[in-house]
Amino acid sequence: MAKRLRSRHLPGRRSDAWLKIKRRQRLVCAVVGFLPEGKNDFKSLVLAADFDGELRSVGKVGSGIDERLRERLNQILWSRLRPTPFVPSKTRGKWVEPGIYALVSYLELTPGGELRAPVFEGLLEE
Repeated sequence: MAKRLRSRHLPGRRSDAWLKIKRRQRLVCAVVGFLPEGKNDFKSLVLAADFDGELRSVGKVGSGIDERLRERLNQILWSRLRPTPFVPSKTRGKWVEPGIYALVSYLELTPGGELRAPVFEGLLEE
């Protein structure tokens, strides 16, 4: 929380002098796979990230992807299918070959090691 220095505290009342600030972090993630939706589309991307030199699953991201990027990602994802994930994952989905990377923002890691409130920020080119 942040408050204007000269503003007064008004118990029980809301004021525009107070701001709630959420600290978001960013992480480069490898796209391991996706959850399909329909015949040629996806609902969310399955991600993994490097922690202490070990690539491990960190959950899924579905928000932050506009229609133009969705079309591009669909072309990439469906053309790089593989039978198994290259990083162990509890998620059931379709798996892709390594080499697709995304920048993802998130609030924190859950106790289980997954991203809380992830948002897709952009596709990183090789």
